[in-house]
Amino acid sequence: MNAEILEYIDNISNAENRKKFKSIIDWTMTNYPKLDMRMAWNQPTFTDHGTFIVSYKSTIDHISVTSEVYTIQKFTKEIRNSGYKYGKMTYQIPYSENFDSKLLQTLIDFNISDKRDTTRFWRKNSDA
Repeated sequence: MNAEILEYIDNISNAENRKKFKSIIDWTMTNYPKLDMRMAWNQPTFTDHGTFIVSYKSTIDHISVTSEVYTIQKFTKEIRNSGYKYGKMTYQIPYSENFDSKLLQTLIDFNISDKRDTTRFWRKNSDA
């Protein structure tokens, strides 16, 4: 984990939230060791062969999981069934709840597979 990401995690003021956020980063690194991790848009971001896969942002009360519009739309039912709030490109994991690793795995696996031949960072609107 690079210094920028460690600093990002260290700046989460609530110790329990910091621990949970780090556990999601660690889970991603453990389950997807081939993904590249870097800071982008002031948040830890994972990429595969230069294309966006997922990023995480800490807020006061939740972790925002960012995917692409297409992926969030494709898995809206699963996100809703997990009880998470969601928006166009994100869903929220409240710090007060356990994170649904199967849902996160589904989104990451889908993006890796669906974008395996992609050379762009983001999908084009026509790809959706």
